[in-house]
Amino acid sequence: MRFSTLIVASALLVSQALAAAKFNVTINNANNTIVQALEQSVEPGGAGTVPANCTQQCQSILTTFKACDQTDVSCICTNNTAIGLENCQQCLFTALLVQNIRPSNPLVGSATLLSAFSTSCNKTDFPKLALNLTADWDGPQSLHLNSPINIIAVIAAAIIGMSSFYILWNIE
Repeated sequence: MRFSTLIVASALLVSQALAAAKFNVTINNANNTIVQALEQSVEPGGAGTVPANCTQQCQSILTTFKACDQTDVSCICTNNTAIGLENCQQCLFTALLVQNIRPSNPLVGSATLLSAFSTSCNKTDFPKLALNLTADWDGPQSLHLNSPINIIAVIAAAIIGMSSFYILWNIE
C-alpha cells in the first residue's frame, strides 16, 4: 500500500516538474507572459496620442500572441512575431519622439521589452531586434546664447545689480 502511494506521488511530482512552464519575459526582475507585457505596452494613453497605424500593428501582434498557447515557444518565438513586436514597439517609440513626451509605462516603445523577448526565446537564428531613431530627430538640444547676447546680458545684469545696491545704500 505504501509503495503504490509512493509511486503515485512520485509520478505526480515528476509530471508537475516536467509540465511546460509559461513563456515569460523578465523585465526589471518581474516575470510577465508576453501577452501581459504587451498589454501593458499598448494601454491607452501610454504613448500619448497613439497613431491609428500603431494601434493596428500592436493589436495585430497582441492577437497573434493571444492565439498561441502561452507554453508553446515554437508559436511565440517565430521571426514573424519578433518582427511584429519590433514594429509595434518602433511605432510607439516614434510616437513618443514626435510628441516629445515620456512614456507613462516603461514598456511603451521599449527596447527593454524587445531585449527580454529575444533573451527568452533564446534562438540563434532569431532576428536582431532594436529600436531606431527617426531620420528627422535632431536629439536633445542644449540651447546656448551666442557671445554678443551673453555680453549684453552680463552688462544688463551688472547695471541692475549696481542700481539695486545704490538704491539700498541711499535709503534714509
